[in-house]
Amino acid sequence: MKKLASYKLENPCLVQRIKFKKDIQTINTIDDILYYEYMGNSNFEWGAKGKSIKRIITRLADYGWFKIAVTDKKGQIHIASVFCHYLAYSPNAEPYIHQIIQGLADNKYHIEEWSGFDQAINKSGYSYEREKVNCWWDIDNDWFICFGEYHEHLLTTGIKAHEQYLINKDQTCKKGA
Repeated sequence: MKKLASYKLENPCLVQRIKFKKDIQTINTIDDILYYEYMGNSNFEWGAKGKSIKRIITRLADYGWFKIAVTDKKGQIHIASVFCHYLAYSPNAEPYIHQIIQGLADNKYHIEEWSGFDQAINKSGYSYEREKVNCWWDIDNDWFICFGEYHEHLLTTGIKAHEQYLINKDQTCKKGA
C-alpha cells in the first residue's frame, strides 16, 4: 500500500462499532461519549484504541472533518462525515478514502469483525437504525466515520477532552516523579 508523506493509509482491518452515549453529563475523555460494542476479538481489547487515540491527538492540529458521498445498493447517496488526517485527504488520497468508505458500505473488505456500516448505509438489518450503531473507528488508520453535525461536534469535543486528560495525566506523573 502506498504511503502518503508520513501518514500511513491502509485498507481497514480493525473497525470498531460505536454508539454515541445518551444523557452525557460531563466529557473528560472520549470514553465519556462513546459506547464501544463488544467485538469478540482480543485485537480490540489490548490497547489498540488507546494507541490510536494517542496517535490522533499527537497530530490533532492536522485533522479535520470531511464529507464523503456513499452510495447504497439502491443508488441513493448518503453523506458520511469522516474525521481524518489532512494528508490522508489530500487531492491524491481523496479517491482512495472514498473507495475505502464505499468499500465498507459494500462490505468488500475482510476486516477482523463485522462493522455494520454496510447495514447502516443500506438501511437493513441490525444497524438499520443509526441509533444502534452510529459511529465507526478505523483503529489502524486513525479515523472515524459518523453521520451529522451533532455527532461531529460530540466526537470533536470528546477527542479534545481526551487530549486535555492526557496532558493533565502527564503533568501529574511528572510532579510525582
